Amino acid sequence: MKDRLFIFGPGVLKPYRNLGAQWIHSPEDALDAVAQEPPVRRELTLQEPQVLYGGAAVAPPLSPPAPARRADCRLLALEPVAPPRLAFLRHVFKSVIADAELLDLNELWEVLDSPNKRDLFVGGVPDREDHALILYRGDFTSMVVPFEWFEPRPEAGAPDWARFQVTDYGQTLRMGEYEAAADAILYEFDPVFRREAKTRLFEADDSFGAALRRLRIQRGLRQSDFFPISAKEVARIERGEVGSPRRSTMLILGERLGVAPEEIASY
Repeated sequence: MKDRLFIFGPGVLKPYRNLGAQWIHSPEDALDAVAQEPPVRRELTLQEPQVLYGGAAVAPPLSPPAPARRADCRLLALEPVAPPRLAFLRHVFKSVIADAELLDLNELWEVLDSPNKRDLFVGGVPDREDHALILYRGDFTSMVVPFEWFEPRPEAGAPDWARFQVTDYGQTLRMGEYEAAADAILYEFDPVFRREAKTRLFEADDSFGAALRRLRIQRGLRQSDFFPISAKEVARIERGEVGSPRRSTMLILGERLGVAPEEIASY
């Protein structure tokens, strides 16, 4: 069953017609539409309808009493939402994406209609106070990535968070001259994506040594950076010449790589 899509705003956006969208013209219309949705039967596998909001940024608080939260409705705000209204909408809808830097609308439509939308980003919010980037995925789930993960690069320099945007149909984050791939972020911060990516790489070596090498390169470390383990020993482990590294070796590797020893193999 395809997602039901409600668009909330002053006019019809042509791309969303292909998603079978229903246009909503006022907050009251949106609440009526949500109230008319049939109850979710959890014994069935149903995809969840979504609501896009493109109304004015400043509006009086909604007067009707708040209905119960709907487990089957989600909201994406295309324009800024006044705080009183946003608080109300968060009560009504299961998930709300608001005040975020979003994809171009044509690309946003493609992502929402994509079968792998969970692996694509639709928008984000750089939080300069907490030094973290909040990212929203095409399935309306979110994740938080610390600024420090985006290390400066020789050519691009440091990320310019004032110029943050999501591009390439949700596959790339751009912060000025700095770019980061969505799959690299997901691989680092989403264990489920990491496991799924490994199963898709049929030709890739899934040995412990190969995982260690991938993680070491990802962390920007050399084989000589694991003192007191010698570079020669690290090379032997990566080549699969060491059947099962000792516990003491695993602890040193994990500490230097910044992960639990048992998690190294998942990379």
